Amino acid sequence: VDPAMGSGAFLVAACRFLTHGYEQALIRDGSCAPGDLDEAARTAIRRTIAERCLYGVDLNPMAVQLARLSLWLATLAADKPLSFLDHHLVAGHSLIGATPEDVARQPGGARSRRRSERLTLFDETEFPATLAHAALVMSKVSTEPDESAEIVRAKERTIHTLKADDSSLSKWKAALDLWCAAWFWSDGAAPGRTVFVDLVSRLLDRPSTLPDRVATELLERSKTIAGTHRFLHWPLTFPDVFAAAPDRPSGFDAVIGNPPWDMVRGDSGVDDTKVGRRLEARHMTDFVRQSGIYQVETRAHVNLYQLFVERALQLVRPGGRIGLV
Repeated sequence: VDPAMGSGAFLVAACRFLTHGYEQALIRDGSCAPGDLDEAARTAIRRTIAERCLYGVDLNPMAVQLARLSLWLATLAADKPLSFLDHHLVAGHSLIGATPEDVARQPGGARSRRRSERLTLFDETEFPATLAHAALVMSKVSTEPDESAEIVRAKERTIHTLKADDSSLSKWKAALDLWCAAWFWSDGAAPGRTVFVDLVSRLLDRPSTLPDRVATELLERSKTIAGTHRFLHWPLTFPDVFAAAPDRPSGFDAVIGNPPWDMVRGDSGVDDTKVGRRLEARHMTDFVRQSGIYQVETRAHVNLYQLFVERALQLVRPGGRIGLV
């Protein structure tokens, strides 16, 4: 995965690197001799690798489209439709997202309470079951060859159903969005602990005491904030990578890329035109310092590269590799 992929240059290079490695493995195993694979065969290998092995995220939707195009050009086969890559290359904020463990650890908008009693919000087995189902669906989409345009359209319908508003996966996403949104409430009036717990219960179809009008208003606001900032919850976005399985540990085999090197600070400048950007930076700083997701030294100003390094450590599987410029 490249968590800040831009137009996909690192993923295209990874695709070519893995294609060469796969060819060398075939030769070592005696499946073919040097020179047996022509360009058509290598293109087929590149398509398989792109469909099954490569993942990417970027905050800029245009960059995501360019990345998809770059990988399509690298894997192009004239007699086959465009590879279905939408579920692996997505737009979102790699650094702002949560897991159910984060929600259980503390209410949204509160300072980290890693040593305090966990919030009792949901059955501990419910989320793993949801993730396991989503992982099966996503794995099938990734491994089924794109032999026709109809297969590609069928995959699109499958993903749409999996992520529909009334699906279990979307309910969990809404709960995690609410947790993250509490740090981005523009007027500082984020839901308190009791209201937060009640809203999560409502989202997960549990008993709720809040009046419908109040709950609906708060959840709509949370949804708007999440859409504006493009929160990305890694286990929900890539369930086939993070669902527990006996044959492989959770996480990516490798995290690569060239993340941005920018300071996050919201306390400088007096130009009114920069107020929005300062407010965004302040919310981001509060999230980094208070959410408990990051353990970097947060008393000083934080550089984005620090957060991407720590996020990479969270994303990579045990024994995996990290290569960041």
